[in-house]
Amino acid sequence: MDIYTFLVMLHVIGTILGTGGATVAELQIARALKDKRVSMDERALMHVNYGMIRAGMAIVLVSVLGMFWYFEAQGSDVLFTNEKLWIKDLMFLMVFLNAFALQKRLVPLWLGASISFTSWWGATLLGLAGQLPYSFTTYLVGYVIAIFAIAGLFHLLRLWRAMGILNTRTTILSFGIILAAVAVIVFQLIQGEQAREAALQAASEEVAAEYRMLTEVVTFEYPGGTHNIEFKIAVDDSGVIQHIAGADINPDNQGKIADFVVAVNELLVGETLSEVETLGKVGTASLTTAAFNESIAKMQAKL
Repeated sequence: MDIYTFLVMLHVIGTILGTGGATVAELQIARALKDKRVSMDERALMHVNYGMIRAGMAIVLVSVLGMFWYFEAQGSDVLFTNEKLWIKDLMFLMVFLNAFALQKRLVPLWLGASISFTSWWGATLLGLAGQLPYSFTTYLVGYVIAIFAIAGLFHLLRLWRAMGILNTRTTILSFGIILAAVAVIVFQLIQGEQAREAALQAASEEVAAEYRMLTEVVTFEYPGGTHNIEFKIAVDDSGVIQHIAGADINPDNQGKIADFVVAVNELLVGETLSEVETLGKVGTASLTTAAFNESIAKMQAKL
């Protein structure tokens, strides 16, 4: 087992402990507030559960710091350029700040519970979702909206439980429905991204049938694996670029290829291939840009 796999394993274990703990904690709070008092038994159970959350926080902290060390040692800036990782790091930071604020009674319980639940589950679902084409601002707005939406739902569930409308079983069922709805939303986002990539591929194939297609495969090491990126550039009889396509040949190790392809098409379509110079970093994709520059150089050498 290499160090990267070990760090990922730690990250997953810590997230499972924290996410599970945050979920059980909300159920415990709903149960305890029904009679507006916390019994000794309930307090003991909460103490055990919060211990599990703290263990998850500690493990996640070690894994995140280890990731920064590992990527820095590899000379990669992916942790500083991937906007989905930014929001995940922010969520984990909020978990720590929120725990401190709750302990010092700096935030009300309803808000602190929602921040904890949303942050743990948000980081978990983003980790499962794979690559998504959204900016940090979009992620941040969605995160803030989710915090207050979850807070509102939890307040409603607690109110219904206090009124006797919900019992323990139906409360758990309600939690399950909420999580299932969130999972469906994430699934639809993933499907939308896959549809976008399929449309790009279809456009590439349509252009390939009309123009001369130049193809190069570039391989480079990436923290956690190896990218084998195939770039295709369609040119007309004068060597003018008509379309650029790119895909990672290894489907289990995709980078932000789709976003890069869109950006580089906007930059270079209409330019003469032989006159294209080395590009600076396109968007946030420094390694992919370097690979693209290498493929361009190879294509130019074959003209």
